[in-house]
Amino acid sequence: MPLNVRLSPQEFVAILNHAGAAALLFSRFAGEWEVVEDEYNRPALGFWRRVIGQHTGGRFTESRSAGEVCHRFRTVSRAPATER
Repeated sequence: MPLNVRLSPQEFVAILNHAGAAALLFSRFAGEWEVVEDEYNRPALGFWRRVIGQHTGGRFTESRSAGEVCHRFRTVSRAPATER
């Protein structure tokens, strides 16, 4: 069952500095995602644009409202790697 997730940096501060952790979450939980950050937080904007862009192949939307930037995208489940 797809998951609808809205991710705010205040709630998930730990992954802000680790792109691998964000990609793991996106891969692990399929569904509609929203990642929201303050429009004046340039480091966060650059980080999320890069991470989301790499993970989605550039297939995401970005909107601005009330001082926030919202990135919306969809992920699909990826099968875990099998051990050899």
